[in-house]
Amino acid sequence: NKTKKYLMESNSNYATLLLSKIEFKQKNYLKSYELISSYQNNGDYYVNFIEDLIKVKEFELAQKVIKDVFESNADKKTMEKTIFLLAQIFEKLLINENHGLFLINDIKKNEILNSPFKKINDDKSMLLNKAITIYDSLRINTNQVKPLYHLAEINYKILGDYDGANTLY
Repeated sequence: NKTKKYLMESNSNYATLLLSKIEFKQKNYLKSYELISSYQNNGDYYVNFIEDLIKVKEFELAQKVIKDVFESNADKKTMEKTIFLLAQIFEKLLINENHGLFLINDIKKNEILNSPFKKINDDKSMLLNKAITIYDSLRINTNQVKPLYHLAEINYKILGDYDGANTLY
């Protein structure tokens, strides 16, 4: 607490950034975001923050930060990164990782039950379409390899389209 108090009283931008990281570690994600926002308007900090939110599965706040970046005057590189992260969020939201089959999930290394294909919730198929649209748009407009790879992964692991995935790989 003494450290946090000292950092709050400091006028240093680095102290604010460090305080933001402490708040994040303590799962005060919104407070962390507020501190980053008060730090400065640097797109890299927002991109790193969104990536951290995705790691801890705070998708709703990550989408809010992305929306705020879209509404700001961010540079083209930051916009491309945040659009890519938005597609990743949609992809993660649509994959149903917990099938609720506790007995089956406890069986390790069973070739019959371990499928490389992900199951998606039918209610979330809209997210799949959004993710595909974003990755495809980034692939065409940015000439980056990463969106192409994610499209191939979706085709193979989610849609089960080996031929389409093979073409993209």
